[in-house]
Amino acid sequence: SMSSMKDGPVKPVPHLPWIPYEYNIMKELFKLKILSPGISREKYNIFVNDILIYWPCISLPKDYTFEYLLEREPLILLGFIAVTCLNQPDLHDTLLYYLEGNLAQRVSISGDITVNLIQIYLVLSLWGSPPRKWGSYKHQMSLLTALDLSLCLDLGNEKFRDSSNVLKSNSEERKIIRAYI
Repeated sequence: SMSSMKDGPVKPVPHLPWIPYEYNIMKELFKLKILSPGISREKYNIFVNDILIYWPCISLPKDYTFEYLLEREPLILLGFIAVTCLNQPDLHDTLLYYLEGNLAQRVSISGDITVNLIQIYLVLSLWGSPPRKWGSYKHQMSLLTALDLSLCLDLGNEKFRDSSNVLKSNSEERKIIRAYI
């Protein structure tokens, strides 16, 4: 379970309703009353204004407003919100349950690795739940991998992020990124 990374007893992941990965995951979480639009907007603003500023190697496009992400990139929005819930273990574990299940489905079954998908993994690596030992090898490697990947993709440079050549179907860039991940 997600709780196994934290101190204290390991709690099993509760039986939560399944959300098909084709659905807008944020809207489904609203329907299930796991999140509300107001709290989600507040947590998104905390991420953008109080958390993201400490990692200038990652920039967000100007059109990444709450409304835009809710309609077009709900997984990215969920990733941003999930990392603001580290101090709320039950909510954090629930959000990660849905987020990681959806990511695994997309990466393992569809194999469609996009810059947006990589951006979610970067956010989770940089602001993930800390392991029991702060100096652990796994934690350091996750952080280094996230930073290296953001530099390799030049995610801090807006003009390269939206380039149509970044992840063409059979491009060398896509093969390199898949091999790297």
